[in-house]
Amino acid sequence: MILKYDPEFQAVHDAFEKNFKLEPLSLDYIESSARRREASMQAFIPKQVVHPDMEQATHPIVTSDGHAITVVSFRKRDPQSSPGPALLHFHGGGRIMGSAEGGAMILSALVMETSIPIFSVNYRLAPKFKGPIPALDGYAALLWLQNRADEFNVDPARIALLGYSGGGGVAAGVGLITRDRNLQPPQAKQILIYPMLDDRNLVENKGLKP
Repeated sequence: MILKYDPEFQAVHDAFEKNFKLEPLSLDYIESSARRREASMQAFIPKQVVHPDMEQATHPIVTSDGHAITVVSFRKRDPQSSPGPALLHFHGGGRIMGSAEGGAMILSALVMETSIPIFSVNYRLAPKFKGPIPALDGYAALLWLQNRADEFNVDPARIALLGYSGGGGVAAGVGLITRDRNLQPPQAKQILIYPMLDDRNLVENKGLKP
C-alpha cells in the first residue's frame, strides 16, 4: 500500500517547499548547510514575543567547563503571587540547529495559556560540540534556575524538563545526569515529545517510496 500525505498537510508542504528552498544536509559540510537551512526556516518565524502581557529576556550563564551560553525566559508580566512550577525547555533541530529564540511564538502562547514560565536553553550544537556537552549545558541551566528560583518566583521542586525531537533527547540526558548526581530537589517530571533517544529511529518504509 502506497502511503500518501493528508491533502491539507500536502498543500501546506507544497507551499513551503515552493517558497523556501532547503538545501539537503550533507555529512561533508553539515555545519554550514545546517546554518543555511535554519536561516531559510527562521526567516518567517518571529524570534521576539510581541504579546503585551509577555516578557522575554535573555540570561547569560556559565557551564561547568567555563563556556558561556544563554537561557531565554518567557514569563507573564503579572506573575502568580506564590512560587509555582516552571518548564526548562530544549528546542528541536536534530541537535545541529535551532535556538531558544526560534520558539518564541509557540512558547509564549504556551505561557499565556498555562501561566507557567518557560526557560529555554541555547545549548551547544553538533557537530562542533559532541555529547554529552548539550546535556551538561542543560544541567547547568537547571542548576542556574534552581539557584535563582526566588528571583523568578519558581518552586525549585516543581521544575519540569520539556523537549521535542533533538531537544527531547537532550532533556532525557539532563534527566539522567540529575539521577546520577542525586540532584536535590530532583526534576519534577519530563515531557519528551517525539524525542531523539538513539540513532536507530529511522527505518525504511516501502510505502513512502515513489
